Amino acid sequence: MFFKPDEVEYLKDCMNGYHDDEPMLMEFRKFMKDEFNVIVYAFFVGSIIGYKGKNIRRLQFVVSARDTKRFTRVQTTDPYGTTEWKIKEEFSRLCKKYKIYPEYLNPLDYFAVSAEFETELKREVLSLCEYDIRALKKSIPEVNEIYPSNDMFHVFYNTNADIETYEKSGFSAEIKDKIISIVQKNDMYNVFEDVRVKFTSKEDFNETYQGNWYYYLK
Repeated sequence: MFFKPDEVEYLKDCMNGYHDDEPMLMEFRKFMKDEFNVIVYAFFVGSIIGYKGKNIRRLQFVVSARDTKRFTRVQTTDPYGTTEWKIKEEFSRLCKKYKIYPEYLNPLDYFAVSAEFETELKREVLSLCEYDIRALKKSIPEVNEIYPSNDMFHVFYNTNADIETYEKSGFSAEIKDKIISIVQKNDMYNVFEDVRVKFTSKEDFNETYQGNWYYYLK
């Protein structure tokens, strides 16, 4: 999901607790937690260009990546009683209570959709890890390459035989612990609940995937 630069900064602040004094945000969060057992980091309102260039209003609420699928929109001619309707009904009630966002007083005038921000934050954390990961790789001649992809680090030895050898010796476990420590040091947002490390080899990468990253990662 694409966020504007000012929305990115606001989201970071929300995740660090800097907007916990905003009453409407706090009340909306409480509703989402009580009703759906979901943590909402923030919400945004605005218009997007819809079908045939028509502007449509949108409520976008930001949740964890694992919760976004719970709020997949269902196309229906009878929106009442759906999860989306319950969320819009509560949001419109809050708009009336706090006398804000007059375009959102009627739940029929907009749609609501979830979004996640963790992927963006993980990219930022991984960029902060780059220097330490390069230094780690340079310090371990047995490792051909360390490649981060989303929340997994791919550690490449030279041969397939190396994978088994270094796993049995405990060498791979030591490398994994070092990678996890690097991520934890740079993860100021606590978005990496689980740092996954996969050990493979350049031999397998070249023979099985023809040295092609697309085939390897898909």
